[in-house]
Amino acid sequence: MGKTQDLAERFNTVSSKYADNLSLRAAVTAIPYLGGPIDALLSGRAAKAQYERLMDWLEDLRAACSLLSEEKIDKRFIFSEEFESLFYETADKVRRTRECEKRRLLRNVLIRACIASPSKTPDKEKLVRILDELTPFHVRVLQQIHGDPQPAIDLQEVVRRVGVERQLEVTVATNDLVRLGLVYITAGRLFADPTVNARSTAFGTEFLEFLRDPLEDERKQAPR
Repeated sequence: MGKTQDLAERFNTVSSKYADNLSLRAAVTAIPYLGGPIDALLSGRAAKAQYERLMDWLEDLRAACSLLSEEKIDKRFIFSEEFESLFYETADKVRRTRECEKRRLLRNVLIRACIASPSKTPDKEKLVRILDELTPFHVRVLQQIHGDPQPAIDLQEVVRRVGVERQLEVTVATNDLVRLGLVYITAGRLFADPTVNARSTAFGTEFLEFLRDPLEDERKQAPR
């Protein structure tokens, strides 16, 4: 846990230095309207919340990993610099993410990166950075686009499945997914045509696989 502790300490460094700098705090509190709230955040409240998110996530990670089969773990990877970099990248996103669902997805990405498999995506940090740009709603839209048995799905059908009232919400999310290389349009034009068909790219398919709960595989393989 040495690296984890070091990470937590680094997250609190800015807050502790700010709290000891009386002249800086005076300057901040003098900011009209915003000074008080900013001072409260910098003096520790935000750092405490981030620390608690990280600790909760690490406990969730521990509980999940304790249920994995040891033979599935890529031991060469977990002792590599690549894993170290991936862990710090993921932990940084976790401590800044308020959504529990998104923190759970980040957990899934980290664990699946450590499972020996013939992945076509060597840059696992790219998956974390892309997930950081998305909301859980983006992920649900991508899952519906990918999961349809047809070659492509009408976005109006995606609207019905994700349970929103306006197609614009799905259109905006799909536009983001296209920009990130997770989805492509097979018919129609976003923001222009009433009917637009989309499907997931090969990268989008692999991205979703990394988001999938790794414990699902353990449950399927467990003796009944």
